[in-house]
Amino acid sequence: MLLLAATSAAWATGFAPIPGVDDVGALVGKKSERIVLTTDDVKILEPVCVLVLSYADEKGARWWLRLQSTRLLDRPEYQMAKGTKSLHHYCWGQIYNFRRLRESDPKKRQQLAQAAARDYDFVVSNPEYLPKDWPWLAKVHTHIGDMRNASEDTAAGITSYQKAISLNPEYDLAYLGLATLYSDMKDSAKAMETVVEGLRHRPESMGLKRRYDQLGGRKPYPEPYPKSPPAAPEEPAPAVVKPEPPPPSLPAPGADAKPSAPAAPGKPKYCRFCP
Repeated sequence: MLLLAATSAAWATGFAPIPGVDDVGALVGKKSERIVLTTDDVKILEPVCVLVLSYADEKGARWWLRLQSTRLLDRPEYQMAKGTKSLHHYCWGQIYNFRRLRESDPKKRQQLAQAAARDYDFVVSNPEYLPKDWPWLAKVHTHIGDMRNASEDTAAGITSYQKAISLNPEYDLAYLGLATLYSDMKDSAKAMETVVEGLRHRPESMGLKRRYDQLGGRKPYPEPYPKSPPAAPEEPAPAVVKPEPPPPSLPAPGADAKPSAPAAPGKPKYCRFCP
C-alpha cells in the first residue's frame, strides 16, 4: 500500500517512481554506519534523506557518486543534496534528533542531542563538501542551536541561532529557537526582543505571531522593515566615437600644371589684329 501510494504521487508530479526510494519501508533495517534504521526513523525522514540513505553504502557515504549519473537531484524535494558530499551527516542528525524527542530518559535525551549536534556540526564545519552559497546553512545552524539548548549549553545555543540569523535574517525558525532559549532562561524581555526582530524581518510568520501573542505582545504587530528597492540596472557607458581622420586635401585646380614658357619677343603668332 505504501509503495502504491508513493508511486501514484510520483506519477502525479510528473516523475517516475524510484524503486527503493519511493517505498520508504525498504529502508527499515538498513545499516548506515553506526545507525540501524527503524520504522519510527524512516517515518519522519525528509524525502531528501530517504534518497541519500537509499543510495548510501553501509558507511552512509558515496551516495553522491551513485547519483551523479541520474537527474534525481534536479527534483525540488532533493535540491538540498545537490552539490554536497556530507548531507548523510545531516540525515543522521535528524534521526538522532527525533529519537531524542521519543526518548523518556533525560540522560539518554541529552546524549542523543549531543550526537545530533555533532553530525549537524560536521556539515557546517566542512565547507569543502558543500557548494558555494549553499542556501540551507541557516537551517542547519538552527538545528545545532536546538541541540545545544537541549544539552543545556545555552552560550553555544545562542551563538548558533545568531549565526543562522546572520546567514538568513528572514529564517523565522532561528528567531523562534532563540526566543525559546531566552524563555527557558527566564529572560522574557530578550525573548520578546527576539520575536519582534523576527517579525520585522518576516511579518507573515504565523509561528512568530503566536509567540508574540504568548509573550503578551500588544497589537498591532511590529512594523516590518521596509523592503530594499531592487538595484537599478547599470546603464552602459556611452561608446567612445573616435573622430574620423580628415580626407586628404585635393590640390587646387591647375596646381600640378607646369607653368608655360614666356612668350618669345616679337609679333604674337597668328594675331589678326596686331599692327
